[in-house]
Amino acid sequence: MTELAHDRSAERRAAFLTSILDASTEYSIVATDLDGTIVLWNEGAHRIYGFAADAALGQNLRVLHRPEDVRAGLIDEIFRSARALGQWEGVVTRVRQDGQTFAARIVLSVRRDADGKSIGFVSISKDISEEVWLEQRLKDSEAYNRGLIESATDGILITSLDGEITDVNKEMEGICQMSREELVGRRFADLIVPASAAHEMMQRILAIGRVQDLEVRLRQPSGIVLDVSCNATIFHRGREQRTSIIAAVRDVSESKRLREQLEIRNRELEVQNERVQQANRLKSEFLASMSHELRTPLNSIIGFSDFLLTADDHPLDAEQREYLTDILNSGNHLLSLINDVLDLAKVESGKLDLHPVPFVLRDAVDEVASSLRPQRAEHDLTLTVEVAPEIDRVVLDVVRFKQILYNLLSNAVKFTPRAGRVDVGVAPAGESRFVVTVQDTGIGIEEKDLGRIFREFEQLDSGTARRYSGTGLGLPVTQKLVTLMGGSVDVESRVGVGSTFTVTLPLVRPGAPTGTAPVPGKVTG
Repeated sequence: MTELAHDRSAERRAAFLTSILDASTEYSIVATDLDGTIVLWNEGAHRIYGFAADAALGQNLRVLHRPEDVRAGLIDEIFRSARALGQWEGVVTRVRQDGQTFAARIVLSVRRDADGKSIGFVSISKDISEEVWLEQRLKDSEAYNRGLIESATDGILITSLDGEITDVNKEMEGICQMSREELVGRRFADLIVPASAAHEMMQRILAIGRVQDLEVRLRQPSGIVLDVSCNATIFHRGREQRTSIIAAVRDVSESKRLREQLEIRNRELEVQNERVQQANRLKSEFLASMSHELRTPLNSIIGFSDFLLTADDHPLDAEQREYLTDILNSGNHLLSLINDVLDLAKVESGKLDLHPVPFVLRDAVDEVASSLRPQRAEHDLTLTVEVAPEIDRVVLDVVRFKQILYNLLSNAVKFTPRAGRVDVGVAPAGESRFVVTVQDTGIGIEEKDLGRIFREFEQLDSGTARRYSGTGLGLPVTQKLVTLMGGSVDVESRVGVGSTFTVTLPLVRPGAPTGTAPVPGKVTG
């Protein structure tokens, strides 16, 4: 009876132990004999490895390992280590019934009988694939973040909320001239002079969450002080928990020095510009004054020369008439140059007033063309004028318009060889503007010289062997007058082919008195 009770008690303990083993589904619990033959297989082993108990029992534990590991003696080494030390623990690659491999954490312990004799092993294992995956994800994330930090062109500094440095990148090591090991654990305030500037920066970050382009001074161990610009923000874990401060630090010492030099240079340029403007004003005033003083006696010379040439009561011989004609022509030429200088001075000083009035455009163009008849005849040039019929009257300063056209036409005539051609065209350009083109078959202008023709006193034909007279004021004065009238002037030219000057002007100059706009079919003024 006692023996029967003992057997029943043992059965109950075995059943209880079996129920515990089967209830442990997260862990595989497998018992083997000394050569690795499986003698116990719980439900956790079934769930993890896929083998049902009746299929697993009797097989060798090596069936759960990769063949290459078995051939390499890895499993035998684990068994030997467990027998020698009583237990072996580690991570190995295991194989499921379907051939899928995974990482398993294993504890292999020696089984002993009541006398302490080794009779086999107990293998407790767990599938840690997800843990390994998460750990790898964490490592990848850390490597990615470290890569981002190290690839930054700015120094990156991470501190705790109270200012203790916890991490830096290589660029920050270079700025501080200290290694990462030397920097981690220091306080940010230890690097900044004065330290109060660092405290103020930290207080601002904690108060508003960030700072932008804040300049402080950083001292290196050698004593060199750098000007650095900081952009910093608070790092949060989740939405609420503030964990650290991340700052991007840039050495701006050189750029600050260059900026200060640039500011000094700009101030110097402002002073020089004021001096140049003052010199231009004095020059313009001088030119205006001298031109006025020169025109007074010159008008007398021209007037008396013309009177002597046209007087009937004192006949002149051929030589006298030739001399007087030279005097009159030279005087008129000199007067024209003086007028150009005076106009240039007035435009530059802002004292040239425009007087827009309505006038017939065709009449003004014909008048200028007729005034150049002697020069055209001398060069045997053909001049054509074509004015679009839809452009009748305009409201501009008629005197200045004629001066612009005269300068362009006289230039074309001067630089066009004998038997050449000059064409004048006037056409609309939109609803409120028109264009005047002066095209010639002259000597042309090289492309590199196009930018020079509108400079004062600049002549392309210079030196002692000059073939063409002039002071180089005609085109500069023309450009300034066109601009003053609200227009623009352009030029296209090819050497040996000719040049085309295009002037674009408004039909009515802005600011013209009300009521002066041209009325189609009616000439006013």
